[in-house]
Amino acid sequence: MTNQVINPTIIGVVLKEAIFRVINMLETNRLNYETHTKSAYDGEGVDPFTDLDKKAQDIVTKLLIECFPDFGIISEEENYRYKPEAPIYFTIDPIDGTSAFIRNQSNNVGCMIALIDNGKVVASFIGDINTKEIYYFKPESDKVWRIKNQFLSWKEDLAKKTESFVAEKPISKSVVYSQTRESKLETELINVSSLYKNFAIDKGSIGIIFTRLFKGEYSAIILDKYFETPWDTNPIIGMCQKLGYVFLKFDPDQKIWVEYNPTISKEIYNRDFDAIVIHSSKMSELNLLLQSL
Repeated sequence: MTNQVINPTIIGVVLKEAIFRVINMLETNRLNYETHTKSAYDGEGVDPFTDLDKKAQDIVTKLLIECFPDFGIISEEENYRYKPEAPIYFTIDPIDGTSAFIRNQSNNVGCMIALIDNGKVVASFIGDINTKEIYYFKPESDKVWRIKNQFLSWKEDLAKKTESFVAEKPISKSVVYSQTRESKLETELINVSSLYKNFAIDKGSIGIIFTRLFKGEYSAIILDKYFETPWDTNPIIGMCQKLGYVFLKFDPDQKIWVEYNPTISKEIYNRDFDAIVIHSSKMSELNLLLQSL
């Protein structure tokens, strides 16, 4: 039972503050940290982490518990979980794209927080560590904002921008993104990628990669089958739903890509099928083009 109510204004202020604190901490310690490894989700490899991951977790969890003591926290690290049974809870990934951070990349390092209320993402915040931008929407708001640093150098309505570039750009002149080389994709995904002008491949924060979709740099994102983690997936699901993007999977009987509802979960789960994320207005165009192959 939760006594605390969701106040959209306070949620917005606190979550932006949490992300900017992480950004500032990472900037200060950019070249001063220790690197370690842990087992990957598939059990076959290892993933890197740093002592800054712990510092970032400390920053975010401390602030959230102080401000929202009745809400739960779901984190990758078990010892940072707080009231995981709560119906209203945050999922947090204070450093998404640790490998990119260790490589000292100029992109693809993010900080992600989502607020879930009884199975629905009601707030999503994705911070870009390098550009100091935050992409977000608050509870009860139709707006999705992109802001520049804590001084609000500028503020952009992403929903309006999405409507503009989606309408202007056909699939044949667009870019599709994947984390896997085209030659290693399943046939159905190769067919999809062949419709686009360019195929982009990159590694790093999945949250920051999705912000490129929201800005129009990519028109579709390919997600080959893998494990879904709530701290990465939930912020993306919420943002996609707000901006009109849909998740598609291939229907072998109809031989078309059909919409499905991605799972809002507190636990890691195996998505055992390939998926595509595109704007809902492009679904019919995609399937018509595939039928002509």
